[in-house]
Parts: sequence; C-alpha cells; structure tokens
Amino acid sequence: MNVIRKSTEIAKILRSQILSGKIISGKLPSERILSEQFQVARNTIRSALSVLEQDGLIKRQRRTGTAVSSPQEYLPKKTVALVMRTTGHLYEDRYKCFLEAFLKKGYAVYTVSTHFRGNWSNPVTEQRQRQTFDSLIMHHPPDLIVYDHEYEMLESFQEKVADFDAIPIDFSGTEYTLDKKGVWNDYRNAGYLAGKYLLDSGCRRPVIFTNCTWWSKRFVSHVYEKHREKLCIEGFRQALDEAGIDPEPLVLSPYSRNLREHFKFLSEFAAEESLIPDGFFGTADNLVAEYMKYLNEFHGDSCRNVRFIGLGNTPWSRELPLHPFSSIYFDYQEIFDNVIRMAETEPSQRRDIFIQPKLIVR
Repeated sequence: MNVIRKSTEIAKILRSQILSGKIISGKLPSERILSEQFQVARNTIRSALSVLEQDGLIKRQRRTGTAVSSPQEYLPKKTVALVMRTTGHLYEDRYKCFLEAFLKKGYAVYTVSTHFRGNWSNPVTEQRQRQTFDSLIMHHPPDLIVYDHEYEMLESFQEKVADFDAIPIDFSGTEYTLDKKGVWNDYRNAGYLAGKYLLDSGCRRPVIFTNCTWWSKRFVSHVYEKHREKLCIEGFRQALDEAGIDPEPLVLSPYSRNLREHFKFLSEFAAEESLIPDGFFGTADNLVAEYMKYLNEFHGDSCRNVRFIGLGNTPWSRELPLHPFSSIYFDYQEIFDNVIRMAETEPSQRRDIFIQPKLIVR
C-alpha cells in the first residue's frame, strides 16, 4: 500500500471515530503514538491529519498538539431561506422571531424580503424580488424555504420552489396556489372568536370592517375563496348567526383601490352618528386605531361607548390608539415550532397545520 493510500485510509478511520463520538473533543494522540498504532511512518500520519484539518475536524497548533474540534465547528449547517415580508410591525416581529429561532437551532439564514417601502406591487419591485430569489437558489441553494403565502413571488416562483423543500405560512389567498402543505393561521376561527367576544361583552350591533383587499384577489373567485378577509367574515357571521342576529348589515367590506380610499370610507362611516356600532372588529389593528381617531374627531370621546377588538394587535404593537383595545393574535413561536415539526416530517407524510388564534382582553 503506497503512502497516499495509507494516509487516506487512516484519515477515513480517524474521521469515522470522530463523527461517531469514539474520539471526543480534546487532544489527539501524538504523531509518534499514531504512527506506532497504525504502523506507518510519521509523514503518513501528517498527511492524514492534514486531510482532517482541511475538513475542520481537528485543529493543529505548534507546541500544543492536535485537538479535535467540537461538533458545532465541523458539522455542516443547514440553510433556510426566509421569503417573507420583513417590514411593518407585525411582519417585522414575525420575521425577527423566525430569524432568531432558526439561528438558535443552528441554521444559516438567508432572507428575501417580499415587500419594499413605498414601492409595493410594481414592476421594479417584482424584478428586484425575482433577481434576489434567483441569485439565492443559484448560488446558495437552501435546505429549506419558508415563505409567506400572502405575497406571491410571481408565476416563476411557483416553478422554482417546487424543486425545494418549501413550507408556506399564513393564509391570505394567492392566485399562484402551490401544491405544498403549510402552516396556516385559522382566520375563520379568528373572526368567530372576535364576534363571540363582542357578543359576550354585551354588544348587539357589532360590525366587522375588513382590511383593504386588492382587486386582483377580491374579484377572482378561486383566490378570494380562501382569502383572510373572507374567512374572517365567515367566522364573524357564524358568531352572530348563533346569537340570532342578522349579520348582513353588520359586515362592512368595501372595495377600495388603495388604502387612502379605504380610510376615506372608514372616515365617512364614523361621521354618521346614527351608524356608530356598539362593537367594532377591525381585521387589521390600524383600522381600529383609525376608527377611534375618526370617532373622536367627529363626536368627541364617544368611542369610549364602543367595544373594540382588532386582528393582529400584539402586546408589542407600535400603533398608538386613543384607548387600549382587545385583540386576536397568532403566536409566532407556535407557528415556528410547527414549521420545524413539518420540516422534520417526510414531505409525503405532511398535513396542513392550522394555528388557532388567541384572545387578549384589554
């Protein structure tokens, strides 16, 4: 057996002993002892150790000898791509939770933000998203992709993500529905929980005011069928139906071309004193804060007579409403734990997971 083959064989044996735990962190025997053990010259041992050093399994230093690296140093890190919105207080909180949790689990994390301030849903933004994602999968193909189902990454994303282990999160409706099992928020139950809370608080004329929904989703039946706003309405209606209250006149889901129009409608609704409800459920927390503000502008502090609840107003919300209000929220750590659970399950064995909403009374 020549020197190269001998050193390769010795390196293979030592590598196996390190990875199996037979040789744990600490010093390796000296070159002299190893040469006697394997009955080869020291040069052959040095060649074998050089291979192990290049693989990161050992550290060689003059005068201190050869030490075995800790597993954290030589085991390859799994990589995850977070393809999601990273700005806006709810989205930023969720992204930070996922980022910190994945890092704590030892993942290397790549991020593709699907939202750019002041530049939402236009060709320039979409081109930047596409280039960022294409560059990622080309140069750093991740072991896992976790992506926000609310913001589709163009038709091309559907084809590219199909080749990866990808888990969608949230559930807001998209025209590019992927054949992937995911971790979804149960928005129908969120609407039901909000309606029950208002009814149990004594409200008999509570309204639901939905967030702005773009025409590309609102008027495409197979998209809107599973949209967050529609699911919230269905749950809210169910709660009112069970209480014997006709929900139809209490569902406010105006079509607005943009947020400015949407808030204008909300302002006009608040201006009519006869239309002030005894309960208000906003499917976005900023709707609740804005409605409070409009009521105060038009009618003084009459908003104190209205029971409020919002979707997504977390304890760390950055909104500044006139008064504290209750909220429905989804626990980000629970979402993350279920993403990990799904990632550790064979794709063929995966089933959709629905995260149940929680009620915070303030």
